[in-house]
Parts: sequence; C-alpha cells; structure tokens
Amino acid sequence: MKKVKNWDVCFEIGLNHLGSYTNILSIIQGSMIQNFSCSLSVQIREESFYDDSKRYLALNSDVYVKLREFCGSLGIPFGLALGPLGNLDWLTDLKLRPDFIKLIGIGTNDLDFVKRLNEAFTCPKYYSVGLSEYGYIRAEIIPRMRDEDMLVHTSLSHESSDQNLSEIRFLESLGKMTCFGQHASSPEVCCAAIGAGAKKIFAYIGDKDLELPDKEHAVAICDAISFYNQCSNCFAAMKKIESGFKSAKIDFIG
Repeated sequence: MKKVKNWDVCFEIGLNHLGSYTNILSIIQGSMIQNFSCSLSVQIREESFYDDSKRYLALNSDVYVKLREFCGSLGIPFGLALGPLGNLDWLTDLKLRPDFIKLIGIGTNDLDFVKRLNEAFTCPKYYSVGLSEYGYIRAEIIPRMRDEDMLVHTSLSHESSDQNLSEIRFLESLGKMTCFGQHASSPEVCCAAIGAGAKKIFAYIGDKDLELPDKEHAVAICDAISFYNQCSNCFAAMKKIESGFKSAKIDFIG
C-alpha cells in the first residue's frame, strides 16, 4: 500500500457509480486522479433511501473492500460520505479504515448518528452543514468535533447566486476550518469558494454520458484534470508568501 498523500480536492463519486464497481474503476482510471493531490469518496445513504426505485444504487459490501484496497494501492486517500445509518456494525466489521468520512447534511443533523459515528471511527470527519442552522452548528456540532475535523459549507442549489460563499468566513469564525461542497452548475464557483477561504473542495464526478443522480453539478471524467488544476492554482494563489517580502518575478512593463 502506498503512502497516502495530502489532498485539497475530493472527487466524490457519490452514487454516480449506479451500483457498478466497473463504473467506479472507469471514473478512477479515466480521471487519473492518482497523479494529483486528490482524494476519492463514495456515498452510503441511510437504509430507508434504498427503496425499490433506488435499490440499484446500492453496492455490495465486498465492493467497498475492493475499492479501499485499490485506492490504497494507488495512494489515493479513500473516504466515505455517509447518511444517518441506523446500523454501523456491518461497516465497522468490514475494517475499511477510511482516511476520512464526510457526513452529508441529514447526517450532520442527526445527533444520535453523530455520536455513534464518532464512537465507531476516529478518522477525520467533514460535517456538511448545508441544512443546519447557525445556532445548531455552534451549540451541537462544534463541541462534538475533534481538532482535525472540518465543516463543509454547501448550498443545495445549482444557481451560482444561491451559493452564499460569504458564509465560509462566518463558519470559520466559529473556530473550525471550512471546506466547500460543490453543487452549482458552474464549476468556476469553486475558485470563488477558495478565494473566500475554503480549505478543501468536495466535487462530484461521473460519466456524464449516463443518467447520474448528481449529473447537473458533477465534473465530467474528461474534465477532471483541468478542474483539479484550476482549483490547485487557486489554492496556490491563496498561500501566504513565507518570506513576507514582495519581489518581481517578471519583467516590469508598467
């Protein structure tokens, strides 16, 4: 298993695998994310989500094991995005040892689930707060977070005008670093989020020739490299110059 690298962009397969491990491999191999400072996550929703119409979106337990091993062989940080599961035992029994876990909004708002998840897993957690009120975040979520945990600001809208990126600074004022979860149709919004202070970007990815649950706001496989490069350049631009001195690196032309 390769050493897991640091990452600043998470490509979220979510449910865009359509229940197929082959689709997952196609996403990984087509995007070549192992060559960049990226992580990968798949989503597991609460049990009631998988009714008859959505049962095809469920993966068999052995797929998570194979995917964990495959990501480990490539040095890709592996994460789970979880809804408020009623039963965590089967997940802990798999001994996946995820590098991180993201709680989707309804998971963050379920305190019993938050408690059980923290007892079961010690890896860093990212709390999506797109459905949470400020008072709830301050009083209930922040006290339950460990030092390495972060908040994830997201807006459940495809419109750029609904993203409310100024909230990133407000969330950081609560004492926790904050990331951005991309749901806008325009991926350029992620660059603005980084400028607003987001420490990591979570963006869905998938084969957009298929009918995907997150098709509207997903990064196409063929666009993954350019999307990552744009985000990486923005993160680089936000870094403080260590020397503290300004200097010219181009010929001054006015």
